[in-house]
Amino acid sequence: MKPYITIPVGLLLWALVLIHSLKPAPKPYTGDLAKKPDVLSLGEDIYEGFPVEKFIDREYECFLRAVYNESYSESIQGQQAVAQVLYNRYVSRKFPEDMCSIIWQRTGRVFQFPWMRERNKRELVLEQHVIDEMSEYLASVYMGVYTVPKLERATYFKRCDVKGDSWWNSLKMVAKIGDHCFYLKRGE
Repeated sequence: MKPYITIPVGLLLWALVLIHSLKPAPKPYTGDLAKKPDVLSLGEDIYEGFPVEKFIDREYECFLRAVYNESYSESIQGQQAVAQVLYNRYVSRKFPEDMCSIIWQRTGRVFQFPWMRERNKRELVLEQHVIDEMSEYLASVYMGVYTVPKLERATYFKRCDVKGDSWWNSLKMVAKIGDHCFYLKRGE
């Protein structure tokens, strides 16, 4: 039996609204949804300033793409741990306001996520069966319904076998899950 939580659709929508209430409301979506038949449509924008169709399509895809590229060879627990760090960055006011901007974030000329340098991975099309499988155990982390133990505040991670520069010394390691070590800033 798979170790994940099944969440009713109503709870998922409620959690999405809750998560979005933690950040300033996005600008209303002005695109023509009729031209995007691949978008999951829940009808009109059911919450003013909260474009459900755009959020589920773009933001969740950015999230899944990042988790996949950072931890595809990890166990479910390892993938959930990487997902937790992404979620923690999303709810933090110290990082960009949306998931895709978090993934594309740079410090100078260096991407926060090294795989972003590789064009073929950035443009990788995730097949529907991969999205469906990952969603089974990552949706609850994405929506803040499930929190990975010990990673409640972690906002950084790296492969444990990769030597970081001196900046990593300013962080406190809080957990090792699979091949990744997870960190938070000291004093946070």
